[in-house]
Formats: sequence, C-alpha cells, structure tokens
Amino acid sequence: MLFDNERIRAKPGDAVVCEPGDVHGVINDTRHEFRLVVFKTNFVQNDTYWEANKGW
Repeated sequence: MLFDNERIRAKPGDAVVCEPGDVHGVINDTRHEFRLVVFKTNFVQNDTYWEANKGW
C-alpha cells in the first residue's frame, strides 16, 4: 500500500485508516490474489471515490 509517499507491506487481517486528504493507493506486487474491503464514511456531494472492476 502506498500511504502519503510511504510504502507499507500489508498482511492478511491488517486494517489501515486513511483520513480525509491522505493520498493512498494499492499495488499487488505478488503472485497471490487479494481482497480489499473499503468503508467510506461521511460522503458529501461531488466527493471522490473509487469504483472497483465488477469482473470479480
């Protein structure tokens, strides 16, 4: 995971909290599939959000 210009190696069961304005992203650089669950709270009109590929 990329979090405010720092690379973090997440493990199964890890949880990460991103505050408003935090820059973050996910890169899977392994051969293993992974699942990512995102909870977005306090949504406001014209807010940014990420939409997953529905092909899974």
